[in-house]
This record gives sequence, C-alpha cells and structure tokens, in this order.
Amino acid sequence: MNKIILILIVLLMTLAGCTQQTPEGQTCVQVITPAISPEGNCTEFPTPCDVPKGFTLVESCDADEQGTSEEPIIGGDADEHGCIGSAGYSWCEIKDKCLRIWEEACEKETEIIPNLDDIIPQTPSKFNFESDLKYCEYDGLFEKYTWFYQIKNTTDNLPTYGAKVWMKLDEIDKAQVKTIQGNYKKDRILWEELQYSHITYGTFRGQVWDIRNVDTNLTVDYQLIYCEPEFDTKESCTASTGIVIAEGNTSEDCNIAGEVN
Repeated sequence: MNKIILILIVLLMTLAGCTQQTPEGQTCVQVITPAISPEGNCTEFPTPCDVPKGFTLVESCDADEQGTSEEPIIGGDADEHGCIGSAGYSWCEIKDKCLRIWEEACEKETEIIPNLDDIIPQTPSKFNFESDLKYCEYDGLFEKYTWFYQIKNTTDNLPTYGAKVWMKLDEIDKAQVKTIQGNYKKDRILWEELQYSHITYGTFRGQVWDIRNVDTNLTVDYQLIYCEPEFDTKESCTASTGIVIAEGNTSEDCNIAGEVN
C-alpha cells in the first residue's frame, strides 16, 4: 500500500509539471524518496531517479514506520540476486538476503546463504532403503574387501531404472558402483535375481561389492549411497546428493578371510 501511495504522489507531481531532466534525458519528479540500501541503511534521495539499483523503496526512513519486521516480502526478484537454481530458497526483499523461503526465516534472518550457485540440490527423499549386511570380509590373498548386502525399498516408489549404488571409501579414494536394471516393487530385494554362495557365510540373493587393490586390512569408514542418474558418477554421487543406504567402519564390520566373528 505504501508503494502505491508513493506512485500516486509521483504521478500527481508529474502532472503538475514539477520535474527535472537527467543527463540522459530521462524525466524525474522532484520528490523526496526514502530507500534502504542492501546493507540496511535508509537514505532520502531528491528524486526517484537518484535511488541506486538494489535499494528498496520505503515510506519513511523512520525506523518505527518502516515495518520491516512485521511484513517480510519473500520471492521478489529472486533471479536478480543469485537465488535461482536452489530449491527452497528465495529472495527476501525487506531483509535483502537470500533466505529459506519460509516467512519466519525472512523475519529472523536465518539460513543465510552467501553463494547459492555453489549448492547442489539434494535428491528428494522419496525412497526409504533398508539394508541387511550379510557379511563383510577382507581377503589378504586377493587384496580386497567384499560386502554382501540385501537392500529393500520400503516405499511404493520404484527405484529409478539406471540409478547407481556406490560403495565408497573416500579416505583411500576407492569405490565400486552397481547399476539398477530392474523394477523392484515395495519390499522386494534389489538385485534379487542374483545369487551368490560363500563357503563360510552361505548362499544369498542380492548384490556384492568388491574394493580391490587394498594390500592390507585397514581401519576406514565406508558408505553405500544410492544416486539418481543425474548424480551417478563417483564425484557427483555423495551423501548430499544421494541417499545413504548404509555406512560403517571396516575394523568393526569386516572379518579377515578365514575368521568369523
């Protein structure tokens, strides 16, 4: 409403002929125009044309009349302020920040992100994976770790055909990937058509991951991560862009070949 009143004043003064010419030939109404800078400072300008880009027009520079904490405006000019491309964020016009789109965040100036272009949107949590580690083993003869998992998705959403599941040991820069190439309905084991037999642990249906060329049994963290096709490379599939199905530490979860805990 305040902006509408200001516009009406400008129009009335234009009709009254109270204007001046800028060096570029633009006609400006000579009316005191208060505006707030991106840093939050309020300044009164002699005409609307003198208000720098990025300033927000207000009714008055009197703090009691600005009302910035009562009615935060969100969503305005987001594309001009680097907020586009990051789901859940928008431009907060009054606070002059890129904030979470919730109004209370705009009011409290919380969740401020300095550069939203660096943020990769997270994969929506439309799946809930349950995992059962049948065994993990380190084999010194073949210099490898082996995990056998049975994984189920407990939602009605089908895991995406062509999505990847990565076993990653980031501390030693090792990883192996498996591709989902079937339509596994709710509570069905992923890769249930595959059967593996182990002389010690028995026979299972599911999937096995091998991390090779590890010449000694290590104490290292690992993660099993599901990623949609757009994040399916070793570098792009992370805990932030995918869904962590399982995680643990080799010293706690993995036997040495020939020994059973």
